[in-house]
Amino acid sequence: MANEEKKIKMRIKEHIQITGKIICLTGLTIGTGDVFGIGGIDKEMIRTGRDKLPYIPGSSLKGKMRHLFELMYNGGNNPIDKEGNPHSCDKVACPICRIFGAGKAEETKTEVASKRGPTRLIVRDALLDEDFPSKHGADLHTEQYTEIKAENVIDRLKGTATPRRFERVPAGFGFNLNLVYRQFEIKNEDESYSDEAADKEAEEDICHILKALSYVHRDYLGSSGSRGYGKVKFVLTGTSYSPAKNWIEKKIEKCPGVYWETA
Repeated sequence: MANEEKKIKMRIKEHIQITGKIICLTGLTIGTGDVFGIGGIDKEMIRTGRDKLPYIPGSSLKGKMRHLFELMYNGGNNPIDKEGNPHSCDKVACPICRIFGAGKAEETKTEVASKRGPTRLIVRDALLDEDFPSKHGADLHTEQYTEIKAENVIDRLKGTATPRRFERVPAGFGFNLNLVYRQFEIKNEDESYSDEAADKEAEEDICHILKALSYVHRDYLGSSGSRGYGKVKFVLTGTSYSPAKNWIEKKIEKCPGVYWETA
């Protein structure tokens, strides 16, 4: 049919896995929202359901990466939604929407979403590396892998202190980082697929991902960052796609707090 909308054909080329460690430089807390009674903990660290070990939800890391990347990309000139929602636009080549995903497409954006394709970045839950403290000389090591941080809130009128207790993972602990970049190929007019175009897009996006990790290092992960919590660094240890190793090595020096350590 002459007026039939042109379909964009694409296929997945690679699941590019990037692995490494998230290392706590200061205490880290990502709370469950549970508040315990008098004398208890005001904020409990989130834990796995089976082993009851602390972990970093993939949603927490990805959300922080996206938030900071939105603020920093394009010189910080991206408009902020009046309702505070994540960035979403109608530009096919927008790296924010392509890498991290866009909101539910409106009717006017459906064609753009189909051309852009699925969200590229998958961020897995970062599980605790139980061997990390002993390997790297961390001093704080308890059966629960956490510490209780006591703080006080001062009443400005009465001058009295109200104690608060937060559970956090101590400095020196590590979590297993697992990122997956879904690389897509778009079919050309001659019905062929272009490896070169797919690699060019993937290299650009992985560079942006490294920058987003660096922004998290310079900011904080979790909550209470303005009070010293959540300082982390990222040590990348491997990738499943050999060209990605070269991309990372070229860009990583410009990304403070992100390191490349391979055997």
